[in-house]
Amino acid sequence: LNQKEMEITADDSELPWTIVFGHHSVFSNGTHGDADIFTRLYWNWFLEGRVDIYLSGHNHNLAHLQHRKSSTEYVVSGAGGKSYRSSSEREKLNISAASVLYSYNDLGFIWLDITKRSLTIRFHDSSGKNIYEYTKKR
Repeated sequence: LNQKEMEITADDSELPWTIVFGHHSVFSNGTHGDADIFTRLYWNWFLEGRVDIYLSGHNHNLAHLQHRKSSTEYVVSGAGGKSYRSSSEREKLNISAASVLYSYNDLGFIWLDITKRSLTIRFHDSSGKNIYEYTKKR
């Protein structure tokens, strides 16, 4: 596997995007916070930097996070039916070990536009208005 990966990554312009979906976040600034230390260590050891995007829910907000200088984007999209609107809920928000590039604590959703050369993440509020956009290029 390692040799095959080296052959493929020698020219990463031809690689398909690697997107991992999971219910629980590895990193999050929501009320559930980051995954436990053992899960994060496992993730960091095996997958971080080998995955373009880790898309999760569980926390009831929209967020884009970056861990260190990793090439993996951490995106939380859990605000489809519930959000952190009340002040008591917002007091329970956590600080993540990852840097928060964007966070939105009301209802909304995420839209991905994927082409061979770019992957665009668009965050929308409940009315559909684009409130944040990030593009990753090859």
